[in-house]
Amino acid sequence: MDLPVTPAAQRLALLENYLREDPANPALLEEASAAALEAGQPARVLALAEAAQALGLQGPGWDFRRAQALIAQRQLDAAQALLERLLGSAPHHPTLLHDLAFTRFLRGDLAGCQQTLAPLLTADWREGSALGDAVQMLWLRAAHRLDQGARAWEWATAQQQAGTLLPRAAGVASLIGVDEGHFGAAEALARIAVAVDPHQ
Repeated sequence: MDLPVTPAAQRLALLENYLREDPANPALLEEASAAALEAGQPARVLALAEAAQALGLQGPGWDFRRAQALIAQRQLDAAQALLERLLGSAPHHPTLLHDLAFTRFLRGDLAGCQQTLAPLLTADWREGSALGDAVQMLWLRAAHRLDQGARAWEWATAQQQAGTLLPRAAGVASLIGVDEGHFGAAEALARIAVAVDPHQ
């Protein structure tokens, strides 16, 4: 059965047609690499990045997309090196910090993951913030794997009481609550998560 073609994949196919006519167009290369990343085609992102580099096109945007593609391919050493280099110029960039923390999580450096996320835990995330949800979820997952269930539950409960626990993070917190024996509170958190994403 054929999988449905996503809008990002359709856009990428269109941009690839344009690139065949104008392969050295910087704007097309950049837009196509962004579409390839969104379409889940990391190998194509890296190929476009190589084409851009051959044309002398470089910069943080290209390095960022390269790092994202390398994470998707689980080339974690190379991804971490790129992200650390980018953070040298933008040390407080929340997306870079999250991606570096995720890379460390995948490498099994759970304490390093938590340490990288620490500056983001007190950020004023708003409901609907995908990055905020990702940050909170990743911190909770790292704490869970480090057997810090009580600490993670205490943090999630405090966030919930303050109204700053984001919905998908509430789903992860609900699993920790079950492990810690807080079944009623865990069910309430699970309902918050499922209301936003029924597939959780």
